[in-house]
Amino acid sequence: MSNNILLMILGLIVAMIFISSRKKRRIRIQEQRAYFNKIVNEFKIACEEVDGYTKDFYYTYFIKEQWKNKYKDLYSKVDKKWKYQELKLGKDILNSIDEFKNKFSNIEKMRDDYNKKFIEIEKINYKNLFDNIEGRALDQQQRECVIKEEINNLVIAGAGTGKTTTIVGKVKYLLEKYKYNPDEILILSFTNASASEMAERVKKETGKNI
Repeated sequence: MSNNILLMILGLIVAMIFISSRKKRRIRIQEQRAYFNKIVNEFKIACEEVDGYTKDFYYTYFIKEQWKNKYKDLYSKVDKKWKYQELKLGKDILNSIDEFKNKFSNIEKMRDDYNKKFIEIEKINYKNLFDNIEGRALDQQQRECVIKEEINNLVIAGAGTGKTTTIVGKVKYLLEKYKYNPDEILILSFTNASASEMAERVKKETGKNI
């Protein structure tokens, strides 16, 4: 009899532990579901932000890295599907998460693909400008150099290959494309003579004092 009672007690304990465990798991899932419902707008905002970087201007490495750093913690919450697949989230939330994950994981390729298309479009849109910089047409490499808007652009070329002409073209493009004020553009040179020459050539081409 005592053994039967002991078994019954043990059975009750196991059942209570099982019920308690299921209850805790259910509560945990409910809390996590509520959490994702709460932050769904963060996924949407992140996607809207990154989409905004592909709106008629060059998509820089700095902007891309800034966005990734801003949303890396959000990505860590959904980088593995097991983290949210058991929560039975709504279709709208799942779509927002999947869109965000795709953009975060593939942002380098998305940026490269967009910039390639953007450069080709700009070559067409500003063909007349590029065809007449200081009385000559820029070549394809020069045009790409003018269009690219990275914080740092390294141009390696020998003497007489058109580096200064490219800089003049860059200034003219910035003034026409992005409507910069002349006092927002700074050109530095190693010597006073070359700086004076640069200023004269820019003014002759654009009519602006830089």
